[in-house]
Amino acid sequence: MPCAALQRRIITHSTSNQRFGLRTSCSAIDQSAPSLELIAASPLATQLVAHYFASSILPGDAYLLYGEVGAGKSHFSRAFIRACLRDPTAPVPSPTFLLQNIYPTTTTSEERNPKSPAIHHFDLYRLGQPQDLHRLDLENSLPGCVSLIEWADRMDTTSGLIPEEYVALRITVLSESEKQQELERAAIKSREAGQEESSSDDDEEENDDERWRRIEIWPKGERWRNRVEQLQQHVSARGAALDLYLSS
Repeated sequence: MPCAALQRRIITHSTSNQRFGLRTSCSAIDQSAPSLELIAASPLATQLVAHYFASSILPGDAYLLYGEVGAGKSHFSRAFIRACLRDPTAPVPSPTFLLQNIYPTTTTSEERNPKSPAIHHFDLYRLGQPQDLHRLDLENSLPGCVSLIEWADRMDTTSGLIPEEYVALRITVLSESEKQQELERAAIKSREAGQEESSSDDDEEENDDERWRRIEIWPKGERWRNRVEQLQQHVSARGAALDLYLSS
């Protein structure tokens, strides 16, 4: 399915201003419970979450991505970047060795910021010494760009710099037993709502990993809380048709 069509499936717009600063903190997701927990039953469902967030971008937007190797952080980032570039086949290589890749964006949409921010895609997995993080000059670059930060926990174990406002996402692969439990819950909810059980028609590349994912989301700041609440409403209303479910 073309990227633009996917964006139209779940889309929202927010005009709230974002206050940006930096502080020293422990892990951004060391909190009691996520504000929203989703089950993505296909690679397409994970893409839809990324496309939802990519539908409205502002300078200073920060995505802190957590999860083990192979959990789906890069898949989310790739879908997000391609949606922002409006190019479903744009090459999005991993920044593992360079630590950072930058993608300039342009837009004619009046709904977005007239100075469309560049996307900075970070992968801190191989971050060595604390000075490596300072070399990225995050204090000066993050406020003016949209940042996708994979292995954001490396920020905490080094300098501890994280944005004042952000959305943190932790992606995990469900075990077979967890998947079966979610299948049973989804079937019950579909029957109660009078909906047909869905199956994804996914023709995107690099989608041979059909494992289900849990996506836990922590918003920090009013803009992010509003966006996550709207995402929850969209998923509650239409998620079953998109292989995307609210976790019980």
